[in-house]
Amino acid sequence: MIIIKSYTWFVLVLSIASLTSIPTAISAQEPAFLDQVLNDRDCRNCYFISLEVSSIAYCGKVVVENDDLFSFLSTVNGLDFQGYNNYMKDLLRGGKPLILDGAVIGQEGLSLNIEGMGSNQFRIPKTNDDLERILAKGCIETLRQYFLDGEIDSKEKGSSRGCRGFLLNQKKGKLMIKKALPTEVEAALIAHLFDWQIPVRMDDISGRLVIGK
Repeated sequence: MIIIKSYTWFVLVLSIASLTSIPTAISAQEPAFLDQVLNDRDCRNCYFISLEVSSIAYCGKVVVENDDLFSFLSTVNGLDFQGYNNYMKDLLRGGKPLILDGAVIGQEGLSLNIEGMGSNQFRIPKTNDDLERILAKGCIETLRQYFLDGEIDSKEKGSSRGCRGFLLNQKKGKLMIKKALPTEVEAALIAHLFDWQIPVRMDDISGRLVIGK
């Protein structure tokens, strides 16, 4: 039996594997962004959710598609759609970990696998030097490097509209990643974009990462 809980305060759990350098800061996502990603359920490839989890096997960030997470929590915790939304908003806004008993790290160390959920659905982020270097330049530059063509006007980089406002101002309809990344590095990019309130999913046709507006 799998028990899933959320605690109001920090829970110290022994971690056998610490495989990610993704920060664990409290989320500051706006309600509109959370509604956009959490309401995305009836889809072939839904928006990714980035959240903290704690288990004996692993403590840290994971990324998972919203419909997969909803299906899992609905089955295990008996949450309906509205209950799921409220539950996840409470976790994400408070920076609380999802406590998972019985989880094991996948054979290649790239996922956290749990009974009742398909393998490799909880993806473990791991950065590399190239990603770290680009992320350090900020959200807009990260979008340019991975999703946009050409240079960005210096005024845009310092715009008060922020990264989300910059994204909404882009005329290109589908912003697809230029080049596929290794699975664990792609998961790390997804986690950072989520923290920057940039919704991403896998494209239904190409299977590559795309940004939603």
